[in-house]
Amino acid sequence: VAEEMRVAEEKRVEEEKRLEEEKRVAEEKRVAEDKRMLEEKRVAQEKRVAEEMRVAEEMRVAEEMRVAEEKRVEEEKRLEEEKRVAEEKRVAEDKRMLEEKRVAQEKRLAEEMRVEEEKRVAE
Repeated sequence: VAEEMRVAEEKRVEEEKRLEEEKRVAEEKRVAEDKRMLEEKRVAQEKRVAEEMRVAEEMRVAEEMRVAEEKRVEEEKRLEEEKRVAEEKRVAEDKRMLEEKRVAQEKRLAEEMRVEEEKRVAE
């Protein structure tokens, strides 16, 4: 009977050790799985942040390009306006000079005609 009790106790102790070992292994697996999942979450979040930063950078660059294009167009318009105004001034100046020449020529002709008339009257 004592031998049976000793054998039964040994079996109970062995079973307890086996269950403790299974529990330890199961806990290690759970911890390893938790670590793996946390790492996956971290990597996914890093990818998400990197993508958000890439998109934000693309948007910033696109906005800079849009603003630069607007400035270029505005500068082009300003230069065209300056060119138009300068051309209008040049045309007005040409007209003024032509008018001055015409008036001077009329005066010269009138003077020549007066001198010719005086000569004719004097003869």
